[in-house]
Amino acid sequence: MKRLFLSVVLLATCVVATSAQIKYDVRASLGLSSMLSPSNADTHVAFKIGADANIPIGTSRFAVEPGLFFSQKGIRFNGYYLVGDIMSDAKYSTTLNYLEMPILATSKVHIGNDSYIIFKMGPYIAYGMKGKTTMKLRDTDYSRTFGQNHFREKCDYDNAAYDEDGNQILCPKFNRFDAGVAYGIDFRIHRFIIGIEGEYGLLPVCDELYMGNTFENILSACLFGSKPKNISISFTTGYCF
Repeated sequence: MKRLFLSVVLLATCVVATSAQIKYDVRASLGLSSMLSPSNADTHVAFKIGADANIPIGTSRFAVEPGLFFSQKGIRFNGYYLVGDIMSDAKYSTTLNYLEMPILATSKVHIGNDSYIIFKMGPYIAYGMKGKTTMKLRDTDYSRTFGQNHFREKCDYDNAAYDEDGNQILCPKFNRFDAGVAYGIDFRIHRFIIGIEGEYGLLPVCDELYMGNTFENILSACLFGSKPKNISISFTTGYCF
């Protein structure tokens, strides 16, 4: 009984000691997002906001950082929109909202008085909540947000959207689940954090989505695969509690 009591006390002490070392960060990131394939996908402004925990492993140099973020990704592309019998120049913007959880392994290097460089890498998983596409006619104030949620159903863009080669665009339903690799470098000065981070998706966002030049799409499919995947890079700021 005494040994059991001592074991429980020791375990509780370890848990309390470990908990005392856990630190929490709040972060906000702003950057650019796009997709690997289709060939004419342009970058979309992306942002992320949320929090993570820094859990030391062994020494204070290594840690695991699980987090939970609201993350916005997407693409932009140019094309045409059929208004009556007239093909008008148009810009399309697809915004994808995710709930995202990265689990990163980190290693920090001391560079000064309570200042560190922190290298981090690990997997992330994400769940798509809402995805919408907005079209805006060039040189006008006319815009339209299509009603379909990309994560619920395929989008036909009112059967009026065309790419720059004049081919009609039909968008398949997007997969709700995304997963990939996240990586980055943080500079932590006292409690303040600045850094740069990127994400490389490993799961396809949807089935084949071809827009634009046929040869470029074939080349893009040979290099990256025919199914589009999320990629992003952003600058991040944060505060450590």
